[in-house]
Amino acid sequence: MKLNNKAKKKAKRQSAIACQQDCERNLIQTLFAHHPDFIYFKDSKARFVRVCKRCYSFLGLNKEDIIGKIDLEVFAKEAAKQSFKEDMQIIKTGKPLINKEENVWGISVLTTKMPWFDESGNIIGLFGISRDITERKKAESDLKQKNIVLSELITQIELEKNKLKDNLATNVSELILPNLKK
Repeated sequence: MKLNNKAKKKAKRQSAIACQQDCERNLIQTLFAHHPDFIYFKDSKARFVRVCKRCYSFLGLNKEDIIGKIDLEVFAKEAAKQSFKEDMQIIKTGKPLINKEENVWGISVLTTKMPWFDESGNIIGLFGISRDITERKKAESDLKQKNIVLSELITQIELEKNKLKDNLATNVSELILPNLKK
């Protein structure tokens, strides 16, 4: 009887663990399928092991066209060389790259890359998230231009105000002072 209870408890625990693992797998799949950012994992040689749908669909590729490849095999050479160098530095040192603004694939992105550790604390690669900030950068540029125009307008208003003050002083001198002498 005791053995049967132990077996039932063990089976129940294993079932709960399997359910938890299924739930976590579903959460990751949902994140990778629907998140608007570019999310990816790379192994210790900086080869893609997992990419979100946004990554491959934005590039007009299939997931299989990216998995197992390094940046140099997927992207334009200059940007890919820099990214690969950063990736290897993160994998080697364990130091993350946080909030790097860059222009890639014709858009502005804010990129964070972090080392990916196994359960023993060993670096097994990296994961990254790149957020499209193109609209924000455009708004910042537009705001900067409007501030320049506004600043120029304020300068013009100040000049006109000073001219009016000078004209007023001249008119007062010419019209009022002669009458005061009489």
